[in-house]
Amino acid sequence: MGIGAIFILFALLQVLGMGGLTIETGEILRFPEGDRVEQAVLMDHLARYRIVLVGETHDDPGHHVLQEQIVRSMAERGGELALAMEMFPRSQQTSLDRWSAGKLGEVDFLDAVTWYFTWGFDAELYLPILRLAREYRIPVVAMNIDRAIVSQVRTQGLDSLDAEVRKTLPVLAEALPEYRERLQEVFDSHPMMAKDGSLANFIDAQRLWDGVMAQALFDWLRQHPQGRVVALAGSGHLLMKHGIAHQLAAMGLENDTVTLLPWDGAENPVPWQAADFVWGTPTPILSEPMPRLGVGLESAPQGGIVITEITPDSPAQKAGLKKGDQPLSLDGHPLPNPHTLVRMLRSQKRNPRPTLTFIRDREKQSLTLALDEKTKVHEPATMEETNPSR
Repeated sequence: MGIGAIFILFALLQVLGMGGLTIETGEILRFPEGDRVEQAVLMDHLARYRIVLVGETHDDPGHHVLQEQIVRSMAERGGELALAMEMFPRSQQTSLDRWSAGKLGEVDFLDAVTWYFTWGFDAELYLPILRLAREYRIPVVAMNIDRAIVSQVRTQGLDSLDAEVRKTLPVLAEALPEYRERLQEVFDSHPMMAKDGSLANFIDAQRLWDGVMAQALFDWLRQHPQGRVVALAGSGHLLMKHGIAHQLAAMGLENDTVTLLPWDGAENPVPWQAADFVWGTPTPILSEPMPRLGVGLESAPQGGIVITEITPDSPAQKAGLKKGDQPLSLDGHPLPNPHTLVRMLRSQKRNPRPTLTFIRDREKQSLTLALDEKTKVHEPATMEETNPSR
C-alpha cells in the first residue's frame, strides 16, 4: 500500500463510529457551541486569526470551492496574506514564487512542479485557487515534506534519517493519546503495514508530516510579523486539532490558529468539536477515472524519455508500444520529459485517441492510443502516478 493510500484510509477511519451532529449543504457549524452561523459571521471570525487551517478531501470539488471562497474573502480584506499548500514540498518554493509573480504560465508551472508526480490529483481541482493567488499576488508557500522522507520514517524510523536531514526538521510534539488511537486503527486495519514497519514508526511518520507543515507556517509568520496565512491540507491533518494544530500549539501559536473543515454531511455526522468550524458541502458526484496509458517512464540519458515498463491489458500494450520505445511527441507536441506526457494525457482537453510518435530501433514510428476504451490497468503499473522520484 502506497503512502498516499494509507493516509486516505487514515482520513476515512477518523470519522468511523464517532457519531456527532448532522449538517446540511451550505450550513456552517461553530464549535464548541455547536450552533449554526451565517457565512459573513464565519468570515469575520476567520479574519481575526493569523493562521486559518482549511481541510479538504483531495478529490472533492465542493471542498475546493469553499477553499477558494475563503482565500478570496481574506484577500479582499487587505493586509499581508499568504496561501500555504500541502500539495507542494518545500523544495519547490522557487517555482511557487515564480508562479505568484506571474513569471510562469499554467503549463510551464505544472511541469516545473511535476504536479502529477508530486501530488497526483486532478490539477483542475486546484488551478482556480492558484489563479486566485496569482491574481491577488498572494505568495504561495510550500509546506509539505518530501514523500521519500515520510516513507523512510514509516518503514525504518526517525533514527534512520541522515544527520543532515534531521537538522532541517522541527522539534516534534508527542502525538496526543486520541490521535495515537486513531492511527493505531489505521495500522491495525491493514496487515501489510506491519510488514513495512512498526506502529511507533507509523505514528512518528504522521507527526513528522504534521510538524513539518506546522513549521512552514511558523517560519512564514516569523518573517512576516503582520501577516496572515490560509493553509490548505487534507482533513486528516486537521480533524480534532490533533495534527497540524497540535504541532502549532506546541510552537506557541495555539491562540493564533483557527480550523475549518468542509464536510459532506449527507450520511456522515460531524464529530463534536471536529474543528472550530465545519461547513457542509454537497455529496460529490463520482466521475470517471482518468485514463491511464499503462507505461513506466524515465528520462533518457541522452535526453527525452524512454518507456521502461508496459502494463498488461493496458492501452499502451493494445496499441503496440514496447519497452525501450522513446516517445517524441503526442499529437505533434514535443515530450521533453515524463511529466509532459502525463500532463497531456490527464488534461481535461485531452484527445481520447491521440497520436504518439516515438523512436524504436532508431526509426521514427507513430501509432494511435485508444484511451477511451474500457480497460483494466492493474496498480501500481502506471508511471503516470509512480514516477521514480516518488
